[in-house]
Amino acid sequence: VNTALKLIHHEEEEIVRLLLNYGDYDIGDGMYFGMYLLTQIEDTELKDETCIAIINAYKEAYEEGHLITPSELLKTDNSTIKKLIANSLTEEQEISKNWEAKEIFIKTEIDRLSKITNDTILRFKWRHLKYQIKEVFEKIIKATEEEEIESLMREQMALKKREMEIGKLLG
Repeated sequence: VNTALKLIHHEEEEIVRLLLNYGDYDIGDGMYFGMYLLTQIEDTELKDETCIAIINAYKEAYEEGHLITPSELLKTDNSTIKKLIANSLTEEQEISKNWEAKEIFIKTEIDRLSKITNDTILRFKWRHLKYQIKEVFEKIIKATEEEEIESLMREQMALKKREMEIGKLLG
């Protein structure tokens, strides 16, 4: 598997992790975090089959007016899906309650969810754009007709422009 696809896979898993952990988090006005996240990525074609399956389960549940939970998703027979869910729900570190007693408050992921989400969505889209640019470049190399080459070059320029815009937002 090439490096670009590995990076895309990592970003898609991060989207799934956020969805599994905060999909049912109410962000106000009848909107849930998961709904928001799915609308932000709907214009990007996913590559990883396991991530696609989980994201599609969330989409279907939202369309039916239901909030799906990770425990419902774990009822699958697919061991790859179960493994991704388990890994996504495991916290890397737990903050000691002793800090609160000393009146030292550490921001949790939920406190930083807006920034984490924006950064994740931007990186997700940026990685996918880089992959698309590479695919279009390979098509340009193989193209033989001038009209096709020009069309592909225009497509690549548009993708590169979008890549630069997102790159600026990422910093």
